[in-house]
Amino acid sequence: MRLQGRIVSLRAVEPRDVERLYEWENDVEIWAVSGTTEPFSRAQMERFVERQMEGADLLRTGQLRLMIDVRHTDGAEENEAGAKEADGANGTSEANGENGTSEANGENGTSEACGAEENEAGGTAGNADGDAAGNADGDAAGNADGDTAGNVDGDTVGGGAFRTAGCIDLFEYDPLNRRAGIGILIYGAENRRKGYAREALGILCRYAREQLRLHQLWCTVGAGNAASLALFRQAGFVETGVRRDWLWSPEGFRDEILLQKILDI
Repeated sequence: MRLQGRIVSLRAVEPRDVERLYEWENDVEIWAVSGTTEPFSRAQMERFVERQMEGADLLRTGQLRLMIDVRHTDGAEENEAGAKEADGANGTSEANGENGTSEANGENGTSEACGAEENEAGGTAGNADGDAAGNADGDAAGNADGDTAGNVDGDTVGGGAFRTAGCIDLFEYDPLNRRAGIGILIYGAENRRKGYAREALGILCRYAREQLRLHQLWCTVGAGNAASLALFRQAGFVETGVRRDWLWSPEGFRDEILLQKILDI
């Protein structure tokens, strides 16, 4: 099953994603925003993927990871989307990032969320979007997964070919209060500023509201991550709090911004 947008679709994690997740989670360029502090093994990634494939992982562990696939185009459509994304996109990564994926995220992250075993997987996503959203800036290395920007990941849907450009997570799912954290990673410079993070975020917000019946989503972003802040604000997230001197970096401590989006209004 895919949650389909114009140039982006979200799908469940598959066994073929183990290697790309292993690469993403161990990319030290992302660690600053994902909150990761130690390497992940392939065995950890395999266990994470197995748990996600068992289904109902959101209820069992509080985390749901979806892979972001992008449709191959002649480039014009993607460039147009990127121009509208505002700069922003480089933010993602942080975004949650600080809450990130693995929360895995460090702070909370995407996987962040939850905990250890979640963490196992998660570093990345959460915040990571390198591009925009989340935590990580995604810049990271290349394409992860060996996919080069022009190569197809092997998936075809409706006659269109897709390649995997990142992932997006819900974490710290709270069914009683109907809320969850969100983090996103767009991996590789070749995938940035093309509108992928913005569209993926919109798709997941609709899914959270219409299918999961969530009342709100939240994320945390480093105060200096202008791109991620722009991404989430454009998606309707509103700044509701600041944690002073919350995040340490070699340059010193910095603030972290909490943003929330109320879905059912």
